Amino acid sequence: MNDNFLIEIRRMRHLSGLINEARAQGQAAPQGEPAPNTNMTPPNSAQVKTEVISGEDENYNYKTFDDFLNHEYGPNVTDEEISEAIRQWASNYMMGLNPGDFQAVAARITPEIYDMIKYQASENYIDELKPFLRNES
Repeated sequence: MNDNFLIEIRRMRHLSGLINEARAQGQAAPQGEPAPNTNMTPPNSAQVKTEVISGEDENYNYKTFDDFLNHEYGPNVTDEEISEAIRQWASNYMMGLNPGDFQAVAARITPEIYDMIKYQASENYIDELKPFLRNES
């Protein structure tokens, strides 16, 4: 699958999560979203991106990878959690939602973590990350 398709899937999953969370709390669907039990069409990708960037999900407000990792996973993380965090960070970077912070990401990567992410994170992000890596596989 190409990166644009995966990014669009991630956006739609994120938006779906927001809608389900609002409904579970008895609130109306977020603005621009179909109300429950209607045949309205979902918003286009430009509307989704605007909603995400506007801060509806605080995961997208991190300026450094370390802040993201510490807030989302805590101080004691496993290699699997670090690799998942890198995949999320890379995906958000490809959507223009974080600065990449390649140096901080590279500092967390061991050969084992690199093996976990090299085929699962965005290929473009991995290519941009490689110059910062000391010992890649």
